[in-house]
Amino acid sequence: ILYYSIDALLSRIILFFWLRKDLIIVVDRSPYDIYARGDYSKIKSFLKKFYVFCHPKPTHRLLLKADPNIINQRKSELTVEEIIMQYEAYETNLSNTNYKIIDTGSGINQAFNETVLTFLNKWDY
Repeated sequence: ILYYSIDALLSRIILFFWLRKDLIIVVDRSPYDIYARGDYSKIKSFLKKFYVFCHPKPTHRLLLKADPNIINQRKSELTVEEIIMQYEAYETNLSNTNYKIIDTGSGINQAFNETVLTFLNKWDY
């Protein structure tokens, strides 16, 4: 947890300087991974909360979601049950934050269009 917290704090410092510019930053990881991964289940709740707190707060969060069976075919190291538990953990811990579920099972074009529309609807241009 110490390693990841230091990484989060360094990310916060780097983003502080980048946010002085007009940038859109997209990352494919979330501090909420700590709630979804089974190998982190024994970490105390207050440490998990501290870890999430250390990260910069994004303006938008997307939860890319597809049929767990399809994901299992691509990532056989995860069982279907683990994938379902991860989705439940994300949805539970993201429920009080600004996030949207994007159905990636409908194809890349549909998921891309929905993602772009999500961002366009959030900002006034």
